[in-house]
Amino acid sequence: KKLPVSEIIRRIVLGVSLTAIVIAAGMLLNEYRLSKENDNLEEGISDLIIAVPEDTTKKKEDKKDNEDKEPTEPQESTTAPLTPEQQWAQIQAEYPNLIFPVGIQLKYAKLYATNQDFVGYLEAEGINMSLPIVQGKNDSAYLEKNFYKKKTKYGCPFVTHLNNITELDRNTVIFGHHMNNGTIFGALDKYKTLTGYKSAPVISFNTIYRDYQWK
Repeated sequence: KKLPVSEIIRRIVLGVSLTAIVIAAGMLLNEYRLSKENDNLEEGISDLIIAVPEDTTKKKEDKKDNEDKEPTEPQESTTAPLTPEQQWAQIQAEYPNLIFPVGIQLKYAKLYATNQDFVGYLEAEGINMSLPIVQGKNDSAYLEKNFYKKKTKYGCPFVTHLNNITELDRNTVIFGHHMNNGTIFGALDKYKTLTGYKSAPVISFNTIYRDYQWK
């Protein structure tokens, strides 16, 4: 039996609608997967920052002052943290074939060992932005590659290849994707409000050689 035109149109519209729903659901699931991968990536990167012990000179003076005072209850002994020299020895033993740049900060040694294009770290705690910064041979190298050089639409924020990292230029240009889910430079949208600005008026952009704060 031949279907009426109205029924044919109804079925076509229904089929198109179902197809659109399936495609939209697939896109949302893929976006969620990529977002979770990016979140996990950022967490893994921050774990690579080495905790460098503070200057122990004052601690030694405080200990001496305490020894002159009346004895107190014995305290549990704790393992002394490794000195920077010992930490460097461990790093060099872990990466024996890698030549680190002269003057590189110890805390960024593992990040540099992971990717030799790594040049610094950008952070604004108040707006939840914490990102490694790289510098490729050109300004397209990291548009669709993450810090581990794997393909992703999130890319990796990078300093233009025209800038000098060893001695910063008057202006340092950092590129990064503005993601609608608020990640990467999507977090900068928070600066559109006074509340957002007050939450993070100072941004730290540390290079592998020196720490800097910017307002």
